[in-house]
Amino acid sequence: MSALGPKLLGSMATIGSGGALGMEGPSVLVGSTAGQWIGDRLPRVMGQRSRLVLVVAGAAAGVAAVFQAPATGVLFAARPSR
Repeated sequence: MSALGPKLLGSMATIGSGGALGMEGPSVLVGSTAGQWIGDRLPRVMGQRSRLVLVVAGAAAGVAAVFQAPATGVLFAARPSR
């Protein structure tokens, strides 16, 4: 959660100065940070794999909310990442 503030400020400065950031960038950041925050608050319940799933689910929820298309969030979460 500590990185959320500076990254949001950087995103606002980029958008405010006319820079190209994209619609999904800040929403993925906020969604994945929310998922990480939930995983950090439940350490006895969540294993490392479950915490990773929460981060991906939060990022997918951010994408789905921005584009108002839940299927887009599902596809975002299902894509292979390395």
